[in-house]
Amino acid sequence: MKKSVCPFCKRSNYFIFSAMPGYKLAKCKACDLVWDLTPPSLPEKQYQEDYFINSNSKGGYANYFEGMKINRKTFSERLNKIANATGKEGRLLDIGCALGDCLSEAESLGWKKAEGIDPSEYAIKKARERGLAVKKGTLESLKIKENSFDLILSQDQIEHVSDPVEELIRMNHVLKPGGLLFLVTPDIG
Repeated sequence: MKKSVCPFCKRSNYFIFSAMPGYKLAKCKACDLVWDLTPPSLPEKQYQEDYFINSNSKGGYANYFEGMKINRKTFSERLNKIANATGKEGRLLDIGCALGDCLSEAESLGWKKAEGIDPSEYAIKKARERGLAVKKGTLESLKIKENSFDLILSQDQIEHVSDPVEELIRMNHVLKPGGLLFLVTPDIG
């Protein structure tokens, strides 16, 4: 499915920012948002085992498992900053939790209710093998109760959804009043 209009401002005036076999990015001339022109129609099929260990030029990790130690350090630093800034250690939702590294780190830092969601059956299986509370799906496909999380983590996730504005609205619905959204996305600049 080709996304030929900007997911943010809905304009169709863009240029190809970067292209490689099977992967084209567009950059909106009006608002500078960059998006995947040809996102996968079934993301749950894209993010399987070969996404975590691969040589695919379209994306994924050369070897996710080799980077787990660095990931945990990054997640630990982020979670500590969040806890220090907010004083909150309530219910946490990691959207696009992958194999659960951040959830595992959150639990080790004392977060009582750390939960994750991911569209990848492979990732969910691996996270469950680690004893983590995870569900297969997306904010769009899962019916998560409104106002149920104190902290939502979206780390390198929002660029994978077809409509980031709708995704932010969904995040806001499941976030408790006064809750915190911590969002990280790649910088192409």
